[in-house]
Amino acid sequence: MLKKILSIAVLCAIMAVSPVASNFASAATSEENTDLKDVNLSNLKPGDKVEVGDYTVEQYTNEEAAKKIASQTGKSEKEVLDQLNNNNSLSSSRMMTASAYGACAQGATAFSRNLDVSASYEPRLHVWTELCENSAGQFVIKSIVDITMNLNDGGLVKSFAGNVKAQALNDGKTLYYSATGEFHNTGTTTVGASGGFGTDYASVSFNASETSSYYGYLHQVDNIYLF
Repeated sequence: MLKKILSIAVLCAIMAVSPVASNFASAATSEENTDLKDVNLSNLKPGDKVEVGDYTVEQYTNEEAAKKIASQTGKSEKEVLDQLNNNNSLSSSRMMTASAYGACAQGATAFSRNLDVSASYEPRLHVWTELCENSAGQFVIKSIVDITMNLNDGGLVKSFAGNVKAQALNDGKTLYYSATGEFHNTGTTTVGASGGFGTDYASVSFNASETSSYYGYLHQVDNIYLF
């Protein structure tokens, strides 16, 4: 009898310390500061891509940006393209009356990085921005034009319900974002309410339906210093 009790105790101890395969990821919370001061934003042309640490900075024409944004949001390409073209037109108008600024870059500049949900799942966040030249000749963030997420990480797809916010701070020299929400192993993700696109602060909500089996929680914040 004593031998049987000891055997059960040993088995329980092994189970307690052994890793168990699961579709559940623990909560991930991080607050970071990222330095992108070595990236020369003034020289970016459509098709250019610069990788620094966890970040990719990529320049798109409005047409290219509209296609990618539409594929990740469910919006029509025409709707997104009209929004981008309208944003550029408004900026040109603003530049004519704001002598402190020079020209704005044509197209959209995407700041992209992985979200650290778990060691095996890192969806990608894209903050789409408009860059304009300030009085010091620096191309800074004039406005946030869209926020998208690619939930497909190498074939592994989760659904997401939460909010993402982005803001141009310090006269556009710093890009702040926060991403907060829950991931599920299955489900359908749709883009919900959004606001602020075309200004220095924007937010978007994501809704998940027909979900099953909770995967994990994410709260990730970063300040990206451009200058």
